[in-house]
Amino acid sequence: MRAVQRVAMLAAALSLAACGGPPPGPVAARPQVDPGFVAVGEHELRYGVVPAADLAPAVAEAYGVERRSKALVLSVSVLRSEDGRLPVPIAAAVRGTQRTLIGEPSPLDFREFGAGGAPSWVAVIEPAAAGLLLISIEADPAGGGPRLAATLKRELPLR
Repeated sequence: MRAVQRVAMLAAALSLAACGGPPPGPVAARPQVDPGFVAVGEHELRYGVVPAADLAPAVAEAYGVERRSKALVLSVSVLRSEDGRLPVPIAAAVRGTQRTLIGEPSPLDFREFGAGGAPSWVAVIEPAAAGLLLISIEADPAGGGPRLAATLKRELPLR
C-alpha cells in the first residue's frame, strides 16, 4: 500500500511541476482601427470623419460647413485605378445613413464638390444621442463597377 501511495504522490507532484505556475491571463484585444477605405478590384471607396469644430476655418467655409462642437463631417471619395496607375477620383452615386444603437437609421444628405475635376462628397452628421454611432456608406461608380460599401463605428462622448 505504501508503494501505491508513493507512486500517486509522485505522479501528483510531477503533474503540478509540469504546470509551470498559474495559467496565463487572457490576451488583450487590439483596438479596432478603421482603415478609411474599401477596395474592390480597381475601385476604392475612401472616407473619413472629423468633428466639425476641428476643421480649419478656410476648409469649413469651402465646404459650407458650420464649425460646431456637436457635429461631425463625413468626407467620401470614389476612385478607380487602371493598368496599375495611381487611382483617380471618379463620379458615383453616393448615399448613406446614420443611426445610434437606440435609433432608427436616418439618411445622410451628401453634397458633391468637384474641385479640379475630382469629385468628392461631404455630409454633416448631427448625432441624436451619445454612445455608439453607426454610419453606413454605399457608392455605385459611374460607368459601371461594383457597389462599394462601408460601415463606420464612432463612439460619441456624453454631452
